Amino acid sequence: MTQSAAVAPQDFKNLDAVEIKMTISDAQKAKIRELLPTDLTPQRSQIYFFDTADLALFNTHQVILRARSKDQKEDDSTVKLRRVEPSWTFAEWRAAKGEFKTEGDWVSDKLIRSASFTVEQEEGIIERVKAGKESVDKLFSKDQERFLKEAINTDIDFKTLKVLGPIEA
Repeated sequence: MTQSAAVAPQDFKNLDAVEIKMTISDAQKAKIRELLPTDLTPQRSQIYFFDTADLALFNTHQVILRARSKDQKEDDSTVKLRRVEPSWTFAEWRAAKGEFKTEGDWVSDKLIRSASFTVEQEEGIIERVKAGKESVDKLFSKDQERFLKEAINTDIDFKTLKVLGPIEA
């Protein structure tokens, strides 16, 4: 499978990483496995998403709110923006507690720029939110909430968001 895309230096401005995503057929899986290192240990995780009943965060604002419960690693929550301009530097957020990064995802011949702000979560909090014992806002730090509000210029009531998932990965 061959894909080509026009790439310019400005495509990479202010990006920390670039991911190339592709769909491979079942017939191609064996070849891909041959190309990967043999010492990889799969890490299983459950991924949850949070949005309004009508998916307004994603559909209107291109925002993804996610929590991951992971084997052998710390659980985390992420606020991800899918509409990021090359000129945005996010200096304040790079200094905040947590992991902040910008990346470009190549999907077919299209570059989708994003910024994500991830913080570690205490053990069991994701399961308590899923079970309704804690509200969704407990998964996101005050900095993450402020980052989201500044990015989309809209107040979000995290307590009203719905839990979607999990997706096994």
